[in-house]
Amino acid sequence: GFALWQVHRRWRFETWVAHEWRLETRESRLVVGEDVDYEDRSWLGAAALTFRLPVGFRAEGAFEMDLRDVIRGDGQVPLAQSLDYHNTRLRLEIGWEFGTRFRAEAGYRIDLDGDNYSHGDWFDGAHGAFIVHW
Repeated sequence: GFALWQVHRRWRFETWVAHEWRLETRESRLVVGEDVDYEDRSWLGAAALTFRLPVGFRAEGAFEMDLRDVIRGDGQVPLAQSLDYHNTRLRLEIGWEFGTRFRAEAGYRIDLDGDNYSHGDWFDGAHGAFIVHW
């Protein structure tokens, strides 16, 4: 599901949610003879509020989630990260629109679930981009 609401000409709220089922019964090429009959299910989604000027400053705050559960076969697939995990974060972005063709932005993600995969207590990744539209 997806919803978009233009609150004001400068403010936009959007949200989406998806439910995913993944079945796997093939043998892993890394481990011969391994039974990899597993299934995992997840709820994925996000909710974001964006402030945007036609030219100039823009900002966005979002909540993102990936809630994953292994239904059967846990531990049968050799992975660095368990299939059964919940990942929630806040994403904060700021940027600048240079007319209609160029945009620069930077963002930071704050870990909310306290998992072992983040790079510290709160840091869950960051990014920067220079975007060109044509």
